[in-house]
Amino acid sequence: MLLGLLCYASCSGSDHDRGAREPVPGQPPLVERFVGPSDGIVQDTRAGLEWTSHDNKRNFAWHEADRYCRDLRLGGRTDWRLPEIDELEGLYDKRLDQPCGDLSCHLDPAIGLTNPYVWSATQRGPLSRFYFDFQGGASLSPHLKPGLVRRALCVRRFTP
Repeated sequence: MLLGLLCYASCSGSDHDRGAREPVPGQPPLVERFVGPSDGIVQDTRAGLEWTSHDNKRNFAWHEADRYCRDLRLGGRTDWRLPEIDELEGLYDKRLDQPCGDLSCHLDPAIGLTNPYVWSATQRGPLSRFYFDFQGGASLSPHLKPGLVRRALCVRRFTP
């Protein structure tokens, strides 16, 4: 633990179950994990989730990010929420590299970030929330304090 930051699961990320892009000889072709974007929404076929195709493009305190997702009306859908930390971790793919602001992020380019730090709904205690770092692959849980801001990426369970 460093200055109140706590890593959740693994700080280094994992290549486990990330969905390889190359077909394996003798195996059926792989189904693309992300479908879209359509109406600003990307379907994650493996996890059964729908994601906004990009973050909110500005920093929010956690409470503002939570309200942003809960109030979001996109693609005729109204049940958006902040993701749990394990859902964000599931997007991390060390093999992929794309720009996010002035930095680089490791996730599929179907989802665009303007900053690598994204809030989650997961809490460690009443005054802390986890966020995920898509540059380094770490889940961190600092104490919520004024001035601590991150991006919002909204998610919902996919229902056809």
